[in-house]
Order: sequence, then structure tokens, then C-alpha cells
Amino acid sequence: MPNLRIKDEIKYLHIKKQKLNLDIYHLHISLANTWNKSWPYIQHTIEEKLQHEAQTKYKTLDKKLERLTLAQKTTPKEKHMFHPRVINNTDISFTNSETALLQKGLKYNIHAKKKNWLQTLALEAETAITQLPSNEREVYRKIVADRINTLQRQNSPNPNHNTHPESKLIRSIQSKLQNNNAMITRADKGNSVVILPITQYESKIQNFLLENNFQKTTTDPTKAFQTQIRKTVKDSKTLIPRDNKWKYVNMNPSAPSIKGLVKIHKPDQPIRPIVNWRHAPAYKLFTNKINHIAPLPNAFNIRNTKELIQNLKETPWLPHFTFASLDIKNLYPSIPVKETKTILDYMLAHNIVDPQIQQELLHWYDIITKQNYFTSNNEIIIQQDGLAMGAPSSGLIAEIFLQHIEHLHLAHLTQTQNHKLLAICRRHPASF
Repeated sequence: MPNLRIKDEIKYLHIKKQKLNLDIYHLHISLANTWNKSWPYIQHTIEEKLQHEAQTKYKTLDKKLERLTLAQKTTPKEKHMFHPRVINNTDISFTNSETALLQKGLKYNIHAKKKNWLQTLALEAETAITQLPSNEREVYRKIVADRINTLQRQNSPNPNHNTHPESKLIRSIQSKLQNNNAMITRADKGNSVVILPITQYESKIQNFLLENNFQKTTTDPTKAFQTQIRKTVKDSKTLIPRDNKWKYVNMNPSAPSIKGLVKIHKPDQPIRPIVNWRHAPAYKLFTNKINHIAPLPNAFNIRNTKELIQNLKETPWLPHFTFASLDIKNLYPSIPVKETKTILDYMLAHNIVDPQIQQELLHWYDIITKQNYFTSNNEIIIQQDGLAMGAPSSGLIAEIFLQHIEHLHLAHLTQTQNHKLLAICRRHPASF
């Protein structure tokens, strides 16, 4: 499986290189037309500089590879096991070719030539031929014409049939999924593809809703929420310039929708909810105005694993210390909205924010946190507690609450005299 991933990466880089080569080719033709007889001398100078630059780059890469080779003399005792690229939770049997196609992932796209690629090729060839001596042009025109005729016969278009070799595999996979009432979705971790019955997927969504105090309703509140947003934007006197008010209203809004990513690394494979808020009424309101809130201290935050390792190395360890890793479950639904508003109010007042701006931000907070709903299986679901999943503002609001709790309950435990209680505490933003 790792070999397949490496091959896919090499293939992607090769396609990227081909695109760059094509761009350079077009630029070459354009410059040749512009500079005419002077172009060969200019091209020779450019090639010399490129060759020197490439040699310098390759020497640097060789040195890096040599250092990495010397640094990795010892092999790890345990081999890391990756999740399979395709996890089939159904009784559907796929051929080797179909499985290989599924292993390429849901982002894989069949590459097809543009509609008029032969005409473009002929025009570019003619442009290049015109740069040749006049006594050689007709010979090359004949060679190019024969080659283009061959390509045209080999790629004769048929509007009723897709000739790409993988198109048949895609239709076969779609047919098997449809006949067995199954679907394909992404895994939460591991970049894997999960195939499961539609009823099983819907059951996982329903289990999540039942376990987290959600309530169904027959009324879609989108229209009422949109009216509130328009009024809030219209009444804004300090945060939104008069000429830019339209930027904060989501035209033709619709209710957010939920989908689930399967947690293949956990028992019973529950789902991680992903709510698409892009078309929600309040999507644009809070996104661009977080700069009015003072920067958070981020006393316990780390940016990445490298920073965590460095922090651990700098921390003195004693034999009786215990290392613990904790996970936050269902963070957004667990954030107390009223208490966080009080914290936000204090932050704004403490950082001497203009009273009018403070009042507007707190009003926006109320409007956004009330728009806590989404659709599932053509039903409107109301989230009773916490912050809206998928809302652009929820990450910042959750961070305000978490950092307040950390400052209140953890900061004093990390002081020098209390190291016996808590030597170090760090939180990765990816935890929510």
C-alpha cells in the first residue's frame, strides 16, 4: 500500500511537471515571435543560467539526502500500520481494477484532453514552423500534417461513448453501489475511502443526533434568521461601512447540511459530524470582524507536533511524572453560550474596545449563536446546546472559553512551586 501511495504522488508530480513544461512551451513560442532573430541568443543565455541554477539546487538536495541517510541508520522496532485505502463494510465484491481505482481516493479525476486540442496543436506547430528557414518549412509542414492526421484517427470523438479506460470502471462501481443500496464516503483519519450501506450511514447520523440532545422541528427558520441578519447589518453603525453592507449578507441562503466522516479508528466506527454552513444566513456576518477582539494569549496552545516535542524536551522530568493525553469530545455542543458571552464582554471592556463596537459585537454574538440548526435527511434539526457546528465563529468562541478555563484552573498549577502537580500542559488546536 505505501508503494501505491508513492506511485500516486510521483504521478501527480509528473502531471504537475508536464503542465509547467506546457506553460514554458507557450512562453517560448510567444518570446520567439516577439524577438525574432535575437531570440536564439537570448535563449542560449537563459539556458546557461538555468543549468547553473539547477546544478546548485541538485547539490543542495544531494547534501540533504546524505544527511538524512546518515541520520536514519537505525530502523524503528515496530512498523507503523496504516489504515487501508479502501474499507469495504458491505458484501459487494470489487475487481482488482475497480479496487485500484477506488484506492486513488475520492479526489481523483479522470484526465481528458480539451475539446479543440488538435486545432491548438496545429496552430502552435505552424507558429514554430514559421521560425524555420523558408526552404525547410514545407518539409516540416508535411511531417506535422501526417502526424496530426494520425492523432485525429486515433482519437476520433464519439459523443455517445467515453473512451477513457477508467470510465467503464466508474460505471461498474456506480452500478454495484446502486444495486446494493450502498455509498462511498471518506474516513475521518487515514485518507481512506469507506464503502458502507446507506442505511448504516443514516443510522450512524441518527445515533449521533440522539446522543447529543438534538431536536427535530417541522419549521425551517432560515427565512426568519435571514430577516434578523439583514436588520443587524442595516443597523450596524461602526463595524460595517455603508458601502460594504451587502458583503455581510448571504444572498439566497439555505439551511446548513450535515454529513458524517466515519471514525475507522474507533469501536463501532461512529461518525464525525461535518456541517456545511457556507449557505447559512449568518455565514458572512462574523467572519471578517474578529480583529476587534484583542489577540488571545495562547498560553497553552501549540502550533504543531514539532513544537510539542520541543516543549517536552525543555521540561525537566522526574521519575514519578505521568504523561496523559486527553481528547475533547463534541467540543462545540459543550461550550456554554451564556457564560462565554460574559467572558467576551469582559475581554472587550478590559481591552478598551469602543463601547459602540462592543455593543454591536455582543449583539452579533447573540444573533449568530441562536442560528444553531441544520438539515438531515430532509428534516430540520435544532441543536439545543452549545455552538453551531460548522459556523465560522464557533472556533474563535470556543477558543475564548477554553483559554479562559485554562487561565482560571490550570495556570497556577504550572508555576514553579507547583510542578509536582502539573509540569507542563499543552493543547493542540486540531483537538477541536
